[in-house]
Amino acid sequence: MAAVGAAVLAVSACSDETSGEAAAGTATETTEQEEIDSDAGAEDDDAQGAPADGDTSLTEPGSELSVGDRAIIEHRDDIIGITVTSIEEMDRDEFQEQASGSNLDKIIPYQIRYTVENVDGSDLGNLSPPTLRGVTADGGSTRVSAGISVDGCERSTAPREFGNVGDSFETCTVDGGQEGADLGGAAFNQDDYRENPIIWKA
Repeated sequence: MAAVGAAVLAVSACSDETSGEAAAGTATETTEQEEIDSDAGAEDDDAQGAPADGDTSLTEPGSELSVGDRAIIEHRDDIIGITVTSIEEMDRDEFQEQASGSNLDKIIPYQIRYTVENVDGSDLGNLSPPTLRGVTADGGSTRVSAGISVDGCERSTAPREFGNVGDSFETCTVDGGQEGADLGGAAFNQDDYRENPIIWKA
């Protein structure tokens, strides 16, 4: 009987030890999985890169963006979002038929299309948007600036009712490059951004 009892105790102790090790292993695996899930979630958040709803933090001067990215700027004391949607070369003959002014025959015309967005719900009815300027591929000045409207690329203002977050409208401006200095992007270079403009690269 004593021998049997000793054997039972030995088996029981072994069982308890094995159970403890299994439980510890499960706890370790759970903790490791939670850390993996947490890291994955953090990576997803970083990958999104979009501002949270209601975020009206201004885009830093000197920021370099891509066509399709939104910048939030202060324009005449109003906070608005600007998204450059396309930068396309125009037909030169068509441009010259509509445009007038000295040396315009030397311009390589480009359409800069962009969306203006109400980001904070202010009443911005009839807002006149900022004019974006063309820049070369390295961000330098083209030394030519048309900043005009032509058929198919009209400068628009906000509608009268423009007071809700997410309201938007599209506008367009024509800017020019020169031979050997084609437009490689668009820039917002007014007010606090004059020395360090925001640049959207094509």
